[in-house]
Amino acid sequence: MKFNHFVITLVSSAVAFYSQSSIGSSLVDTQQHQNKKVSTRIINGAAAKKSDYPFVTGLIASSTSESGEISPFCGASFIGDHYVLTASHCVDGSIAADIDVVVGEHDLNDRSTGVRYKVAQIYMHEDYDAFTTNNDIAILELVKPVTDVTPIKPLTVELEAELTTGDLLTVMGWGNMSTDDQSFPTVLQEVQVALYDQDKCNTAYNNELTDVMLCAGYEDGGKDSCQGDSGGPLVINKNGEWYQAGVVSFGEGCAVAGFPGVYARVSKFLDWIKQKKAGVSYQQKPNAGYAETDFEEVITLKYKNLSAVDYVITNIAFTDLNKVAQPTIESNNCNGAAIKQGESCEFTVRVTSTEAGEGGFGLDVSTDHPGNSLAKQYFSVNALEKTTLDMKTLVDFDRDDIEWYAGGDAVWQAQTAQVAKGDNAIESGDIQDSQVSVMLAVIKSDEVTQLSFNYLVQAEEGFDGLKIAKNGHTTEFFATGTSQTAFKEELLTLQPGVDRIAFIFAKDETDEDPVGFNKAYIDLVKTNLSNSAPIINLSQELYQVETLKSLVLDASTTTDEEGDNISYQWQFVGEQSGSTLTDITSSKAKFMAGDVAGTVEVTVTATDSKGAATSKTLSVTITKAAEVVPVAKKKSGGAAALLLLLSLLSLSLRRGK
Repeated sequence: MKFNHFVITLVSSAVAFYSQSSIGSSLVDTQQHQNKKVSTRIINGAAAKKSDYPFVTGLIASSTSESGEISPFCGASFIGDHYVLTASHCVDGSIAADIDVVVGEHDLNDRSTGVRYKVAQIYMHEDYDAFTTNNDIAILELVKPVTDVTPIKPLTVELEAELTTGDLLTVMGWGNMSTDDQSFPTVLQEVQVALYDQDKCNTAYNNELTDVMLCAGYEDGGKDSCQGDSGGPLVINKNGEWYQAGVVSFGEGCAVAGFPGVYARVSKFLDWIKQKKAGVSYQQKPNAGYAETDFEEVITLKYKNLSAVDYVITNIAFTDLNKVAQPTIESNNCNGAAIKQGESCEFTVRVTSTEAGEGGFGLDVSTDHPGNSLAKQYFSVNALEKTTLDMKTLVDFDRDDIEWYAGGDAVWQAQTAQVAKGDNAIESGDIQDSQVSVMLAVIKSDEVTQLSFNYLVQAEEGFDGLKIAKNGHTTEFFATGTSQTAFKEELLTLQPGVDRIAFIFAKDETDEDPVGFNKAYIDLVKTNLSNSAPIINLSQELYQVETLKSLVLDASTTTDEEGDNISYQWQFVGEQSGSTLTDITSSKAKFMAGDVAGTVEVTVTATDSKGAATSKTLSVTITKAAEVVPVAKKKSGGAAALLLLLSLLSLSLRRGK
């Protein structure tokens, strides 16, 4: 059967189509296998009673509303404390934050049934093979323990040995009830299926089955699990208690004669289940996603204790290095200290890519916990080469905020046929079925808060299309179908620190429906900044100067919160009264007053290196130079006496005549 990606995307962002998985393999390849074989619905069953299966669990998208109908994209079963059992193929490529679970669900329209829980960690079987579906089992660790629900027990080896071919088991779920249409129930469905002869089942599946699989169904077909039931439990009642014999895994079609459903065989995973339930909590598959070739980052790895037994991390070993330099531990507050119940510790690791391509490394973390002495992790990164395209010209982007990288099976390229602005834009590479074309935008500035782009996509509806991965994880954005004829704009909110936005055009394994021009186009990329403008500080805002004299206008103590370089521009506002400005692009401008008294206004504009600007206005009062009034000099005392003597002598002579 062929999965419809569009439908599943609406149901759950957890199914991360078109992103690389955390162990480096492409999910397109994983999905190729799923499209052919994954078995996920109840065929010819009946509605289950409300209280029959309290352990039954549904996996839903974490974005699902808290009220109203829910839509499980996979089934699961509660196995005690913090833990839920499901299939690896249900969660491959997902992160814990993508998924919520609803335990004890019955009627999807009745919110009084089932209790919703957040997922803390995902543990896929370390030897899960997406192509053969071998070891198709996974455990979800919940943020809070489940209470007041009786967990289902795993079927032991001894109890399984008592089963014979033809014994009836029960499988349940909310999957499609039709083999040739879509008919999804709201009430939990159940159906009885017979334990199938293992040799006959193996022959039907071209001898591809392993001893960790079991089969259930009928030679004539007619009853089965299928689309929507993946990960759900195959159970049997023994002495009044429910035991889980299998996990819904895959099948050829649904209820097809000669092809029974195939299940992960729980009895083969008892030790693995016990280890994962021991209480050593960690992120199994940290994933950087697509990154630049010179990727270097410090990642944080956290360990928590959910058990009643204190444990110590005794050793950390790096293994299986692939296209990365030797990782180094930068800090470690675990340091051999006991981690008590409910407490955690963490260590940081510096990771550096050395070449393009899918790479990573393993971590073997040893502990002295009696239930889990070795936790295996795998960090992955897919490094891309820097693009040779002139992206500023092609997508009309005139800033230096973004570095561009390209990769996948065919790189994006320049074109002129489809544009949102100007004469050219970029298009996805010429890929074939089951291939991807990736363009990566790396933004390293904290001041960039949003990225917008215009896109145009035509591709096979629901199967091929354009996905956006942000910092290693797919978003809910998925452009598909053949109806789009004009560019549309999309806005992404970015996080502080480095952002890596991957534009991924991908194709599944076949084209059965119209594909249009079978391409994705991107144009008109923009970034929005949180950058603040400089703060202008003037030595003074009111100046006074005489005509034809000069002074210095000083803004040299202006500051910028982000520490950016600042440029200056001084200019007159209105009448300048014969005055002039020099050094107008300096933090200090020289003002020369004219010969006319009055008031002149001057504005200084400060602009940081990212374009944020602010202005401030100051006033200069010009006065006339003061006029000098002459003052008579006092005569000396000696001269005055001589004049007086001459005057008296003249008077005496006149009297003598």
